[in-house]
Amino acid sequence: MSLDDGTQRRLKLYAAAFLFGMLMLQIVFAAWLSDDAYITLRTVENAANGYGLRWNVIERVQVYTHPLWMFLLLGGRLLTGEVFYASYLVSFGCTLAALAVLFGRLSPSRTNTLIGLLLLVTSASFIDYSTSGLENPLSHLLLIIFVWLFISSDFKQASTLFWLSFIGSLAAFNRLDTLAFYGFPVLYAWWQHGRWQGFFALAAGQFPQITWEIFSVIYYGFPVPNTAYAKLASGFPQSEYYARGISYLLHIIHFDPLVYAALFGALWSAARHPDKRYLTLWLGIPLYLLYMVRIGGDFMAGRYFSTPLVLAVVIIVMTWPTEKILAKRLVGLVLITAGLASWIIPLSPFAYPQFIELQGSDEAANYRPSTGLWIQINGNLEPEPSEFAEQGKQLKQDQIPVFAYHSVGFLGFEAGPDTFIIDKF
Repeated sequence: MSLDDGTQRRLKLYAAAFLFGMLMLQIVFAAWLSDDAYITLRTVENAANGYGLRWNVIERVQVYTHPLWMFLLLGGRLLTGEVFYASYLVSFGCTLAALAVLFGRLSPSRTNTLIGLLLLVTSASFIDYSTSGLENPLSHLLLIIFVWLFISSDFKQASTLFWLSFIGSLAAFNRLDTLAFYGFPVLYAWWQHGRWQGFFALAAGQFPQITWEIFSVIYYGFPVPNTAYAKLASGFPQSEYYARGISYLLHIIHFDPLVYAALFGALWSAARHPDKRYLTLWLGIPLYLLYMVRIGGDFMAGRYFSTPLVLAVVIIVMTWPTEKILAKRLVGLVLITAGLASWIIPLSPFAYPQFIELQGSDEAANYRPSTGLWIQINGNLEPEPSEFAEQGKQLKQDQIPVFAYHSVGFLGFEAGPDTFIIDKF
């Protein structure tokens, strides 16, 4: 017995509402703040108290890698009077806005919406880095808005080139390395525009990032954050960076096995679609992954995968073929199976040993017991005090003027502005 069209539409609507609710519940229950986020939050707190955009109040050094995100956090701090809940409000706001645009404006059908929600609700990378205090939620939002404009606009209009360039510039202002996602589409739009005058529209759109670079050179003395020099000029051979970068790419198979299914699924769907703008968008994903290998990956499992995953999900939601009932059922079966695997595989005693030497740690699991939002607001749960935060409080109490340590986020924030903190790394 087959269901009529109206019943099918209602069932899809109910299923989408259920999955969206599950996704938001997971994000809220899993919400956390990382030690790295507190490096930025110390700068935010110093700025809010009149010391300027500084880590140590007696010198100007850019320790954060996400200026636009830092300014959003500063706005939240000034509005609420504190940084902990303000960071969550900013993260939730960006995530909700991103999902609203993706599923409210870009999805052509409820079936495609269901596919996109299934991909996100089973992704540890997306759920963990929809909060964390880092810039990922804003990166997701800006990328989705860019795709919306890129797919729906007429490239013959110079104003379109300006806005594409402007959003790309905001994304670079938020996190410079995300430019990998914007370069090919912007060049494609300029090529389709077909006139050299479009170059001036593109140049004008770069106003946010150019303005920040000028400020950064004047205020900090350098065009990029201090952390870039510390990481990339370490003295290690480039082969070591490549090895660690590849290790980071492999580790995600254990941490979030659905990621590569989404990335390659997006390639298949974009390649078969008659509008080649989708394939142009997808080309930013391998470029970003190559950059990730070049810099040696990261120690936070999933952090660098959330944004390429979001782009892949956007492409799948907008282009995945759902005209055949067999394809719908097959896709559903694959996604559900992969989703279950993403929860079950990490729990298997046979899964972990083969990945134990790979680069990447579950930072959310490490810090959620002390900074998790649900733990903080649930009166029946007691947060575990962070040893780094406790050290910082002790430094403040003992009025220690200078202190060097290897993990300085919580420690530096709690130590306050009167202690000069040196990061050993």
